[in-house]
Amino acid sequence: MATQDIPSGALPCPALPSLPIQIPSLSDTYGALFIGMCISIFLYGLTGLQVYRYFRLYPKDKILLKATVLSIL
Repeated sequence: MATQDIPSGALPCPALPSLPIQIPSLSDTYGALFIGMCISIFLYGLTGLQVYRYFRLYPKDKILLKATVLSIL
């Protein structure tokens, strides 16, 4: 960095390296997005199954406990 690029009154910070500010191309992120989406859909399905089983197996539980389970879903 040349001295003429520094605004007046600003001090250069040699401890911080200049980081490249480039946004990765969108095609490089589709794989990670797809894997994360598949994992989240799987976990949401498991949660839904557990809630369904809870309501089928414990119909006599108190309404507060049922409301708690629904709020978690």
